Amino acid sequence: REMQEIIDTIKENEIKAIFIEKDSSTKIADTIATESGAKVYELDTVTSGDGRLTDYEDRMKENIKVIKESL
Repeated sequence: REMQEIIDTIKENEIKAIFIEKDSSTKIADTIATESGAKVYELDTVTSGDGRLTDYEDRMKENIKVIKESL
């Protein structure tokens, strides 16, 4: 029932993108996307890495690319 409410909200508001954490399961998001017509995009939560500032910046730049693509 909750999933159907999410799908209905996505359709009613013409939402085109669903964002999920990179390396997480896509099963539920894929189901919602299939039913609603939205597309699933993965974003890096930047919670791991080697600690270099450039690593953080590179991951954030990649997230920006993904968000731009979704628009």
